[in-house]
Amino acid sequence: MTETELQSYLRDIGRHPVLSKDAQLIHCKRIRVWLDWPGGREAAPSRVQRSGRRSLEIMTTTNLRLVVSVAKKFKTKGLDMLDLIQEGNIGLIRGLELFDPTRGYSVSTYVYWWIRQAISRSIAMTSRTIRLPTQVTDKYSKAQRFIGMYTAEYGEPPSMERIGQHVGLPEHRLIRLFDAVAGANCGSLDAIQPDTGNNYVDNVACSRQAPEDYVHQLDRKAYLNDVMSELNDDVRHIVESIVLDEKRVKEVSRELEYTTKEVRRLREEGMQQIAPQLIAC
Repeated sequence: MTETELQSYLRDIGRHPVLSKDAQLIHCKRIRVWLDWPGGREAAPSRVQRSGRRSLEIMTTTNLRLVVSVAKKFKTKGLDMLDLIQEGNIGLIRGLELFDPTRGYSVSTYVYWWIRQAISRSIAMTSRTIRLPTQVTDKYSKAQRFIGMYTAEYGEPPSMERIGQHVGLPEHRLIRLFDAVAGANCGSLDAIQPDTGNNYVDNVACSRQAPEDYVHQLDRKAYLNDVMSELNDDVRHIVESIVLDEKRVKEVSRELEYTTKEVRRLREEGMQQIAPQLIAC
């Protein structure tokens, strides 16, 4: 959606007046009567069906601006603004259909959750080449928010231990979480490589190696080089050996002739240093 199209859409939905709280409750009650009719909504009398559908239409059109305001908060998450608004509209309708006016809640407060949920799930399902489980993306988003707030408050990124405590994951599972998200941001096998002008499949056409394995190795190598380029040799070796190769601390300490305490300290320093890059991947 271009800026002009968005402005036109905003003008169109801005023509619908904001309803008073009493008017909203009246429409919501009509919707509930229609949807809760014994035998289902289609069994309701024509008068009730027309009233319910009309009230649902009015409540939907008068809350479209709320959808746009929520969608704007997700415009940097990988989906086009139009797609975000469409998904939010679906969540809005679902929320209006489930809203119970007898419970005393505000309509906007209730449907806000459904709008946000619909947009979040759409992003989780479509913004990456590989779809990740919703609980994984939720944990990842929680970690992102925490590291941003912590860095803003203390002037340095939190340790992996602190991030793990906040999101409720042990350190090794937290690393796997970041690695999974980074791996999900892969490209197509048909994507053109800027350095060669060929796609990934062409580069391994004469090789016995599977294209998927070749791409994985390229992505893995680039990912490690980018994230760990600022670490010194020993710290990088420790992080790669323990976190990625899953070697024991004692084994790495023998390789480098360090004490296990020194290896653990250097691993923590290295993980703390690369945490912002891991989160941002």
